This record gives sequence, structure tokens and C-alpha cells, in this order.
Amino acid sequence: MGWGLPVLSLQVDTMPTTEYISAPEGCAGQTIVNNDYVGCDASLYRSDTLFYSTKGKNARLRIRGNTSAKYIPYPFKLKLSQKESLIDDASKDKEWVLLRVQFSKDGILRNLVGSEMAKFIRDNEWQPSYEFVNVMINDEYYGLYQIAETVKRSDNKIDIKKSGFLIEMDSYFWSEDLYFRTDRLPDYYGFTYKYPDYGDVTADLLNTHKQFLNEAEEAIYSMDDLEKYIDIESFAKWHLAHQILGTKDVAGSNVYIYKEDLSEKDKCRTKLKMGPLWDFDSSFRREDEVKVNPWLRELLNIPKFVDMERRIFSQKKDSVLVVFDSLMKTLEEMEVVLDCSYRQHTKKYGYHTQSLSDAVESVGEWLNQRMEFLEEVYAKKIDMEETGCGIENLKIGDALSIFDMPGKEIVRFDYGDPMPELQNGLYIVRKGSCHWKFIVK
Repeated sequence: MGWGLPVLSLQVDTMPTTEYISAPEGCAGQTIVNNDYVGCDASLYRSDTLFYSTKGKNARLRIRGNTSAKYIPYPFKLKLSQKESLIDDASKDKEWVLLRVQFSKDGILRNLVGSEMAKFIRDNEWQPSYEFVNVMINDEYYGLYQIAETVKRSDNKIDIKKSGFLIEMDSYFWSEDLYFRTDRLPDYYGFTYKYPDYGDVTADLLNTHKQFLNEAEEAIYSMDDLEKYIDIESFAKWHLAHQILGTKDVAGSNVYIYKEDLSEKDKCRTKLKMGPLWDFDSSFRREDEVKVNPWLRELLNIPKFVDMERRIFSQKKDSVLVVFDSLMKTLEEMEVVLDCSYRQHTKKYGYHTQSLSDAVESVGEWLNQRMEFLEEVYAKKIDMEETGCGIENLKIGDALSIFDMPGKEIVRFDYGDPMPELQNGLYIVRKGSCHWKFIVK
């Protein structure tokens, strides 16, 4: 085959199909249904040598994803009959995903940079591994992909006990067979299960999980007993990684949360933690395009959480660009073989994108600017101690600024004018060197 990258050859009698549907009223998003598996044989070649084959082992293939599944070449899920390791340094597993490489600007770097940056910020907590592959279907070139591990409970992935759970805060919950919602969660979110399997979730177990999540949610919204329920450091690292990458998925979907166990005797023996970051298609956004999910919106109003995230940023910031440069040097060795795949992809689908070197330069410039922006955001730590400035000394017409807890200025107004409408949370109002904290309830 001679293309340099590994080649995954799939043989199918019929191509997998799906139907695309829109969300019901009051919900959000579009997704797929009727995406059944079809039988297939899969052969993985490295350097033109057969590395793995499912011949006679009844592998299965289906279309996966939500919005991404609307367009050809489709993203796929490959299910083997036996556990195998298809990626260097990855554990053996039956389930693998095939993510098409985006051929828009910077698209080829998104999963690669996102995964490595997440590992660095989260201190090497498990992140799915990725590897570039050329995919052939029935001996015809189908596209440039990344084969990746799936997010699941496993000793080598997210290691939780049988009594624990792994759930997703999911804006596509409405398309799932089983979900639950907490009291304060907006209508367009629900929690869906990654573990236990749907068939193992009894009504009593679901209610137990829902009750614990409601208690944790109330702790977040009330700013009381927070550390009893959540691992603040885990949540802060997860959010910081999204901040550095400038992703939109921090707002909903692919928000994995887990608890190592849920003991009847001591339900708070372990705390809620954030799972791996997943799906980096929306990376490298401008700061005004980056949103947060409902829980994080509340956490960013809690000084202890913000201080934790600020402290982690201070520890990591000087190494972020070093990690990126090191990764790009490794990637440069692949430029020739990736360009070869570019040409194959262009020949089949009729479009092309910037070269790898241009993508590296573009993302490098973006990341430098992003870190400068975040440096300003996290540096705006406002002293919460008394300043000796009495609020009674304010005069009508004095210019005031309101800041949220991450230190970002929200609005300016003159004292005596109506107070701007604000969401519930903790804020700082500032005049010159004087400032006061206040809570909107």
C-alpha cells in the first residue's frame, strides 16, 4: 500500500447506514438513530505488513456520533470479537472508534493537541490514545482517520469499583433509552450512563445515583459542603484544559463525571471527579465563543474553586508552549506521509486544507495569543479582604465595575443607576482601589 501511515482495511457486504433526527421541542441538537452494526472483517497493516486481522472473527461496524455523523466520510465504531490493542501503548479492548480527520483549517491537529494537552494539565490521568490511519473499505480508499480508544470503565482507563458510576452530562440525552435529570439541571441537559450498562441499572439504583447527584448539585449551587461531594482539583484541571484549548464542548456533551464507589455506609467516601476530555473538534476558538456547562458556571462563582484553577494555571503555564512545540517536532516527521493522505482524500472528496506546516504555524500563533489572554484573566485576582473603603462613601455618579470570580469584568455602570441584571452568584464591585463582594441570589 505504501502510504507510510498504518492502513485499516475493512471488508463489508453492506455499508452501515443511519437516519438523522432533530431534538424534540425544549431540547437541543441533532443526532442519529437506526445506526445498526453490520458484519465486517478488519485488517490493520503497519509498514505494509499485516499487524492484525479479524478474519473469521466476526467484527462489527456502525456509524457513530451526533452532528459529526451527518457528513461523509462517516465516523465509525469498530467492535471486535476479542480484546486487542490496535494502538501502541493502548490497552487491549474490543471497542474502538474511527474519527475522521477534519479537513477544515487546523482540523488535523485538534484531537492530537487536545489529547496531549489534556494529559499534561490533568497530570497524566487517563486520556484516550489516538493514531492516524488510512481507512480502506472494500479495497477502496475511504479517508484519513484517527483510530482511538473509547471512554469506558476499565482497570486501565477509568478505574472504578462495581458500586461506582460513570455518567455523561449530555445534551443528547433525549435520544438515549435511559437517562435521569437533577433538580437544577436546565431542560436541555440530562445524565446518561457509560457505566453501569443500561440493563444493569435498576429503578432503585437510578434513584440512588440521582439522589447523590442532586445533593452534589445543591452543594455547588449553595456553595456549601462543596468539598464533601466533588474533587475540586479534578474539576478545576478539566476546566482549565478546556480553557487552554478554547473548546465549545465544555458547555455540554462529552462531559464525563465519575465516582469510584457509592458506599451505602459512607456515600461521600469518594468524591465526584471529572473524566477525560473527549471530542476536540471545536478547539482553537476565540475567547468569546467558549461557553461553560451549568455546574461550571456555578463553580466559577466560588472563590475556592477559582483559586484552585488559578493556582494550577500558574504551575502549568510556562510549560504549555513547550509541550506543544515538542509535540509538533514529533509531528513534523509525519508531514510527508500525511501529505500523501491529503492527496488521496482530495482525490476522493474534492477538497483540501492547509498544509501540515501551515496548520502548525497557525495553531502555534493561536496558542500564544490564547495563553496571553488567559494570563490576563487569571492574573486579575481581586483581594477579598477588607480595604478600608466604606460603601457609605460612594457618591451618585461614581463609576463602578462588576467582576465575576474568575476576575473578568462583566459590566460598568454609575452608582445610583439601576443595578444590571446578573445571574445568581458571587461578584466583586470595584471603584478604583476599593472593592466589595456581594452575592446575587
